[in-house]
Amino acid sequence: MSARRARGNGYSSKLPERYGEAGMLRAEMIRVFCAEHLVHLGGGKVAFTPLEPVRFQLDNIILPIFADLDRKGRRRVRKALISLPRDGAKTELGAALVLACMFLEHRYQGQYYVVARDREQAHILFDKARAMVLHDADLSRSCQVFKSSIQIAATGAVFQVLPGDEKSVQGRHADVCVIDEYHVHKDTGVYDAMSSGMIGNWETEGLLIVLSTAGPERKGPLWELIPNLRRDSHGYVYWCGADDEDDPHDSKVWKDANPMPWITVPALKTAHDTLPLWEFERYHLNRFPVSKGAARAFRWQDWQKCLTLPLFDDCTPCFVGVDAASKRDTSAVVLDQRSTDGHHNLRTWVFRASDITGQMDFEAIEQLLRDLCAENYVEQVLVDPYFMTRSSSILASEGLPMVDLPQSDAYMIPAADNLHELIRRHLIRAGKTTRAGGTGADELTTAILNCGVHDKPGRGWRLTKLHEEERIDAAVALAMAARAAEQDANAGGGAFVIGG
Repeated sequence: MSARRARGNGYSSKLPERYGEAGMLRAEMIRVFCAEHLVHLGGGKVAFTPLEPVRFQLDNIILPIFADLDRKGRRRVRKALISLPRDGAKTELGAALVLACMFLEHRYQGQYYVVARDREQAHILFDKARAMVLHDADLSRSCQVFKSSIQIAATGAVFQVLPGDEKSVQGRHADVCVIDEYHVHKDTGVYDAMSSGMIGNWETEGLLIVLSTAGPERKGPLWELIPNLRRDSHGYVYWCGADDEDDPHDSKVWKDANPMPWITVPALKTAHDTLPLWEFERYHLNRFPVSKGAARAFRWQDWQKCLTLPLFDDCTPCFVGVDAASKRDTSAVVLDQRSTDGHHNLRTWVFRASDITGQMDFEAIEQLLRDLCAENYVEQVLVDPYFMTRSSSILASEGLPMVDLPQSDAYMIPAADNLHELIRRHLIRAGKTTRAGGTGADELTTAILNCGVHDKPGRGWRLTKLHEEERIDAAVALAMAARAAEQDANAGGGAFVIGG
């Protein structure tokens, strides 16, 4: 959004009455500093235009943090959580707020930090701040700017990057600190260490800002921080997103959750139509998964449309996925034949451990694989070797096309993406078939609906159980086979779904 358009927004008319003249003056100093000295660093028309805060930023972030003063004229807010949907410019705003504090609220040898899950992530915010300083003649003349630090010559104040571990932040006494992307932090160590180190600076208006989008589940450091800060008399939470009861398919909900004027309903519709629903809700509606535990990976409405009759061709190659267990569990075998029109035709078998011994009958699984390879044009049998090392070795010696495939993130993350896309586009045919064998169609449906999302920050997601006691073996076996089938089609130029 251009600065020219942004200036038309201003403050909401009633808010200044809440904060008083002194508070409004301090907030106005922040706004003017951003508009006159800082620039947008995004692409397109906004690149290097003045960074004039827009109304939702003024009303919900700058005024509550900087204009709310106590009787001594000090900022009441010491700890703030700012949570915005993806593309909400929270990183750019975070960089701007640190620079505004650093240049306007003079601290001799002040300490200003940005910390994230790792140094690389922290550098994203710092590099924006660094570019803003270098772009402004007044700021750059007053500073020494280095790769990982900015130092004001007159005061000795330093803004620098810290790694995202507790040891690195111990002993730091920040005047202002930003913790970025808090949803990926595994514990409260960094937050606690930095907060503890700032105790001596609370009286001089130290400020700890946490930036984040919603997390993958309703637990963990971010989830716990929200009520804690709301109870804290010096805490402030601005959570911009959809409520639990809001319909994620309603375009009005989308726009209400995204007050940023640069995000349009057509852009949100594209994200809604192309992303997994759980991902759209989390990143674009900024909402934690509503269900307890992991977010559900697949929609019943989509899978229901995949329960059509599979159509097999004896001359088309098949891929077989095997997800096995040893004791008191289930094992699954899924045969996947990808037709030339891109549909995946399935047959599924599920084996249960003996009720008496608790042992899995691997000989029965081995015989099934022999039969499948004898009756079908099987290109690969993909087996997780963890429980099937002996069986895989025996079958390979008999000439079966065995492929040992450990269920590592490197394979299972793109396999989960691929399976989600196939189901979303209704390119699965998994209904009950009269063809001999493959009696596990119902079990496959149960497994698909039991699948949750295990978020892997920075890498993607993979399948997990929604609840510990549920089974997803057939879904995992399908994910293995379906990705192999897509990779094979991709090698021949026929794939149009994620092949990787």
